[in-house]
Amino acid sequence: MPTHFRPEECYQPCQAECRFPGCLDPIQAVADEHEFSEGGGVNPAVDLSTTFTFMKAQDMQKTFMGEMVSEEGEMGSSLYSRYQNPTVEMLGRKLAALEGTEAAFPLASGMAAITCSLLQIVKNFKAQGEDRNTILASRQIYGGTFAFLHDLASQFGWKIRFFHPANPEECKNLLDSNVAAIYAETLSNPLLRLANIPALAEMAEDVGAKLVVDNTFTPLVIMPHRLGAHVVVHSLTKFIGGHSDHMGGVVCSSKEFKNQLRDLHTGFAMLLGPTLNPFAAWSIAMHMESLAIRFAEESKRAMRFAQELKKRQVRVIYPGLPEHPDHTLFKKMRNCVKYGFGGILTVDLGDAQRADLFMEMLQEKMFGLLAVSLGNIRTLMSPSARSTSSELPEEEKARIGLTEGMVRLSIGCSGNEEFMVQRLHKVLDELDL
Repeated sequence: MPTHFRPEECYQPCQAECRFPGCLDPIQAVADEHEFSEGGGVNPAVDLSTTFTFMKAQDMQKTFMGEMVSEEGEMGSSLYSRYQNPTVEMLGRKLAALEGTEAAFPLASGMAAITCSLLQIVKNFKAQGEDRNTILASRQIYGGTFAFLHDLASQFGWKIRFFHPANPEECKNLLDSNVAAIYAETLSNPLLRLANIPALAEMAEDVGAKLVVDNTFTPLVIMPHRLGAHVVVHSLTKFIGGHSDHMGGVVCSSKEFKNQLRDLHTGFAMLLGPTLNPFAAWSIAMHMESLAIRFAEESKRAMRFAQELKKRQVRVIYPGLPEHPDHTLFKKMRNCVKYGFGGILTVDLGDAQRADLFMEMLQEKMFGLLAVSLGNIRTLMSPSARSTSSELPEEEKARIGLTEGMVRLSIGCSGNEEFMVQRLHKVLDELDL
């Protein structure tokens, strides 16, 4: 039989050197969300069924009416895989353990998790008789999210107001009773400014709004729900999956919000249909077994490379460097020291030509791969302003300081660290940096 349990003692201090208040490592809780296959196999089984059998006709009707509730308080039973699939639910329990939330609903992509969450929040307020149509969003976010808010959401009658992630007062000045949600990324993509989640959570509570945080860049190291976020989203394609072999996203939240997302008649995750493939769910769950090892090593190497670049007088943005404007806040918000400051750093080469040459030369020396996305076990490099943030208007890029000479590096954990440092220095030598 499957076993799923998450005793409170699983969230324990990670090691003796972590002495600051609230130090927790969630990885044991994730590991304890283990399920055996029906035959007793050490790995969980994959259920590829799209539809499921009912023993009683009335149970099918009750499911459609929303009257089937599990002992854990979640709605429904296995009916149809767009609604619920056992393998996807298994992954969801691991992800809920990771973020310390009651529940989690894996979806087909990170963008599906973001859009469905915001759409559902606005709809829920409307169902309660509150016509809240304003979203306050960090100005520094992934290009696809910016495009959804800036270009699409206005077609729904929403008002989108942007604030600087590191300036809570700017957000506070935008608050009013029409705000449905505040949206931010824990670490902004690609400029790596840290959202002050406790401050944003307090503001959301003041006006009865919901705080939604994209924690894709910082799994394990920061748990936004502990800091006051109502909904936490991830692109599972990135660090959690870790191998660039499956697309996926997740909404980590209360059981109530998960039930609302997949309501057969009114849930946006149900009606828009961004269903995660069960095999992808199984594979991502297997990759989570190595998440702590991968992320700790990638963070350690990111710090090393940032320090090496700094020695060469190359402008590097990394929250682990003491001069980073959010370094102190990061240390206050993180769970434990062993996961460092994350595996992403941004390098400013000055102009597009030099940035392109930098990436091409690093790829030739097998330091990394010139590819979008992040969180892979191999280092990935991309010029954000001309790729994953290309949706931003030029004036918006100028406003936030995103230039064509910037390169985002997602540091991997494969290969030998010392060899990689040598290859980095060879490229810097050849570029006279």
